[in-house]
Amino acid sequence: MADPLLSVRNLRTYFGIAAGTIRAVDGVAFTIAAGKTLCLVGESGSGKSVTALSILRLIDRPGRILEGSQVMFGGRDLSTLSEPEFRAVRGNQIAMIFQEPMTSLNPVHRVGQQIAEVVQVHRKVGAREATDRAVEMLRLVGIPSPDRRLRDYPHQLSGGQRQRVMIAIALACEPKLLIADEPTTALDVTIQAQILELLKDLRDRLHMAILLITHDIGVVAEMADDVAVMYAGRIVERGPISDVINAPQHPYTEALLHSIPLLGVTQAQRLEVIPGMVPSALRWPTGCRFAPRCAHVFDRCRTEDPHLIRLGSQEAACWLCIDGHRQSRGIRGEARRASA
Repeated sequence: MADPLLSVRNLRTYFGIAAGTIRAVDGVAFTIAAGKTLCLVGESGSGKSVTALSILRLIDRPGRILEGSQVMFGGRDLSTLSEPEFRAVRGNQIAMIFQEPMTSLNPVHRVGQQIAEVVQVHRKVGAREATDRAVEMLRLVGIPSPDRRLRDYPHQLSGGQRQRVMIAIALACEPKLLIADEPTTALDVTIQAQILELLKDLRDRLHMAILLITHDIGVVAEMADDVAVMYAGRIVERGPISDVINAPQHPYTEALLHSIPLLGVTQAQRLEVIPGMVPSALRWPTGCRFAPRCAHVFDRCRTEDPHLIRLGSQEAACWLCIDGHRQSRGIRGEARRASA
């Protein structure tokens, strides 16, 4: 098997504040192959965006990436690079689409300038060539009349067009890896579908890998080759998308899937909800971090922290997966009465 394009191991990003240490990302590990899409999914507050920013070393004080965290990209350990060396990677070989384009785009510069700037910085070309590249990118992402739109300011564009400009900026230097952090947030359903279809088309055309961050399981099913489910700063399940959706092994993944509204469900059939909230990163629970909200919790869950256990093509951090298979008692809810 070929080496993965991106390999993240034991990634830990902490924030020191007056009240204590926020362990936002606490031992995350995953890989992405060239040309593939990995979806990182979970509730708000689970650490998804901090994971993405940590890969690109965009963590500001009081945040810090702890020693021992490893991010390998194309066979290079990015944690060993100096800041000037990393700037040659960021925006060039690894690019990112941020959550909100209206706050990510500079409101006082025309969109063409913002695309051309990336090209000039990383490709060391003249203004004319950079402008031509900006027009080419606007055309690539499906913005009509790119020659004219080049001179528009962000506020003159619709939400969907602004997101397309963000994609154009990210892809201007043809990166090997694109990190997309909630790229369809605040867009209506029709525009969401267009943006997702655009990302899939560009991935296949440019043979680039995508790390897609979302809380929307529907987006995951549409886009992913593989999925990593994140909860309370850690990966609790990962595997091929079809296997995870059809046979979730972690109770949290199962609960997320059961909370999706489905066509044909009557008003009398209420959506299942996950009780409680993601715990505070200042004080993660002892044992399994999902235990206070889990319908299948038993004694061992409250005292021992589960590791990722291999189950065929999947891995799940759950004591129900003892001996490499999901215990039937947990599925029936009988684990409430079980002991370690």
